[in-house]
Amino acid sequence: MQQSSKLFCLAPWTHAFIGPNGERRICCQSSEKSQQTYSDLHSFWNGKRLKSVRASLLIGKVPPECNRCAEQVYSADTYNHIFNNKYNSLATSIIKNTSSDGHTSLKPINFDYRLTNQCNLKCRMCSELYSSAILQEKKIFNIATMPMNFSAEDVRSAHQELITALSNDQIDELYWAGGEPLFSSFHWEFMQLTIQQDKAKNISCVYNTNLTTLTYKGQHLYHDILKYFKTSFIHCSMDAYEDHAEYLRTGLQWNVWKKNILELKKLTSNNAHQHITIQATLTLPGLFSLQKLINFANEHKIIIELSLVDDQNKPQLLSPLALPKHILHPILQDLVNNTFMHLSPYTLTAFNYLKSLLLLPTYQEIFEERWETQFHIQKTELLKLEKIRTHPLNLDKIFALDSRVYKWWSTDIIE
Repeated sequence: MQQSSKLFCLAPWTHAFIGPNGERRICCQSSEKSQQTYSDLHSFWNGKRLKSVRASLLIGKVPPECNRCAEQVYSADTYNHIFNNKYNSLATSIIKNTSSDGHTSLKPINFDYRLTNQCNLKCRMCSELYSSAILQEKKIFNIATMPMNFSAEDVRSAHQELITALSNDQIDELYWAGGEPLFSSFHWEFMQLTIQQDKAKNISCVYNTNLTTLTYKGQHLYHDILKYFKTSFIHCSMDAYEDHAEYLRTGLQWNVWKKNILELKKLTSNNAHQHITIQATLTLPGLFSLQKLINFANEHKIIIELSLVDDQNKPQLLSPLALPKHILHPILQDLVNNTFMHLSPYTLTAFNYLKSLLLLPTYQEIFEERWETQFHIQKTELLKLEKIRTHPLNLDKIFALDSRVYKWWSTDIIE
């Protein structure tokens, strides 16, 4: 087994994932050509696809499903690094329990089951796949939607898989995302079941939450859940500052989010096993208040991590990479310089990520003449969305904060 390869990954031996549209994948970052909707975990775990991925990794080859980690573009760290660091001690067991065709007798111990798109926000960089509020909006305005493969029976079966894994003492870590996990009744019920069975003390939990609430039907995330678990990592999504954040995340109240994260910071600050971070999805309009968000994180001693808005391998006008290099680079360099002036352990990851963006090609360089067509198509769509989601801010006002960006946004010809 060529585990020394920097692109080796332990996820196919440790991780079970279901996306909010019912698809089983290697992980949330994998790029399967066809998505496999609900089958039982046993069949998927040693099915043709996953065995092929394991077999490739064992001989030092990167399977096509894992290209995103190989490219390492969207976030400061990659899933293979995360899983390799977390489960490196299992390397010997993997060799012993995996055949050359990728079949393994090991069972998954890390579960990320995103079984609902229920969410109270309508983020402009999101879709109905991850937000029930966006789905409802599209239905109201007769906008075409993605096919949704939800089945109540399939969801119940997936719930039972988690319950069975818990009963078998199989769970090392639970990852909660969505949708918004803190609005999921099953999340609260399952976490309480874990506590009642006295198993929480042996399990780590990870959340990716919009943090618009800390409570659900009288239960509090910290007092009734987190303090019972071995470790907890709460990744709080926020992409901009104050009214800019409310523009990007329709339905957000900045002051409520600020109150919640500061409360959570206070509750967890004296416990070395509980961690919170700000997870910022880097968008073009978000660039204009990003420094304020970084400064907020630094002031309150909260680690902030950045990742590019996911473009799904096609140009995305909300991405900073939409800007031409001669406009983007001075903006990024200012962010790098200003962050460096007050560099701390809380902003170091963001600082390094901003520097790495200076090495990426822009859409203009990648897609050349095709980008101008996409620019105009997506601009039209974004302006239509602004008529639906009214807000005192709009893209014209945000981009007008930088004359270079505003000129680029206003022109009919992309230079």
